[in-house]
Amino acid sequence: MTQSTEKPSLTEDSDELARDYDRVSVDRQFQSGKMLVRELAKTFGRYGIRVNALVPGAIAAGGFVADPKLARHIPLGRLGAAEDLAPMALAVLSNRISAYVTGAAIVVDGGLSLTNWFEPPELEDL
Repeated sequence: MTQSTEKPSLTEDSDELARDYDRVSVDRQFQSGKMLVRELAKTFGRYGIRVNALVPGAIAAGGFVADPKLARHIPLGRLGAAEDLAPMALAVLSNRISAYVTGAAIVVDGGLSLTNWFEPPELEDL
């Protein structure tokens, strides 16, 4: 049996953020999760362990079903699917692609976190 030379990687999946529509609560959860990831990254980095977080937006996966009306608030114009999150998860876990990435909270939400939740203006009104 051969020993693997790859370092382990710990990735936190923060999908609970996508389920909460209370913006202040979501921001607070995101910031505390981000702080936890950074502290864990500092602590475990000396052992060669990377710690990162994926922060999905309205991704239809794991039993989460988003209201289709939410898509109008997403700059990319659609709800996400598991296929949108999986490649980023693989990239973050891969030592070949992200061996020097640690302490990062990577948002995969189609731009949902950029919205201000006001009704978007119609383009004809501009």
